Amino acid sequence: MSQFLQQSLALLSVLWLPICTQAHMQMSSPYPLRSPLDPDVSVDDKDYDMTTPLLSDGSNFACKHYQNYTGGYATKATYLSGGTYDMWLNGTADHDGGSCQLSLSYDNGQTFKVIKSMIGGCPLTHNYNFTIPEFAPASDSALLSWSWFNLVGNREMYQNCARVKIITAPNQRYRRGSPYRRQTSSMEQLPDMFVCNVDNGCQTIEQQEVVFPDPGDQVVYAQDAITPDPGPGYSIAAASTTSASTISASSADLSSTSTGDTNSYSPTPTSLISTTLDDSNWPNHKQF
Repeated sequence: MSQFLQQSLALLSVLWLPICTQAHMQMSSPYPLRSPLDPDVSVDDKDYDMTTPLLSDGSNFACKHYQNYTGGYATKATYLSGGTYDMWLNGTADHDGGSCQLSLSYDNGQTFKVIKSMIGGCPLTHNYNFTIPEFAPASDSALLSWSWFNLVGNREMYQNCARVKIITAPNQRYRRGSPYRRQTSSMEQLPDMFVCNVDNGCQTIEQQEVVFPDPGDQVVYAQDAITPDPGPGYSIAAASTTSASTISASSADLSSTSTGDTNSYSPTPTSLISTTLDDSNWPNHKQF
């Protein structure tokens, strides 16, 4: 690439950055893969459409497949198991709120385990704290995922992923007030990340707040910018008779089939029907 072209691209990135960072929403700390905000990512590798959702056909789930690009293994944060940390979001198009999850992946995006759920009001607040499970194993290449289902607008799934390092704390013990139950002893026992709107037999419902079927132990409830309609916030495929809690990245009938290729995604779309929950299944939570 000529020096003139490099300088032109650099100038263009400076002019375009304020625009792209204010559209929709994106994770800004830790820096997600190919973030336009990350000064260590080359101009050629920056994704100036970072705020766009995943493709509706699921072809770039998970993480837009950015975990597989050449620079995708540079870690952007180091966490200690049992420690509590902050993540930040950037942007203005928050679609009146919605529901979000923070999840960890140890297999480069094939599966994700939820460590925090934000039901309602996300991402009206741009800062959330989270706790790395005390039983989280060490890793030099884990993925921290932020996923979002917007309340108003097109039915989409947003996801940014950051490469992070996790260090196991020596002689770690459960502290009083730990957000994780004592009987939980491995990542496998954490809920799977909720996956929807990627041609996998699940679709969210506009103006209904998505109430995750299995949000985990760390849950925050908040108020959206508008009053949402009642309901679980999603519908599932007519062919599925399993509980809504199985709608996740590892559900056999509703999501990807692992073939050893992290880019492989085999959705099984069918016609959708509305799923309703009775009072015994509907969380009676107070929004604040």
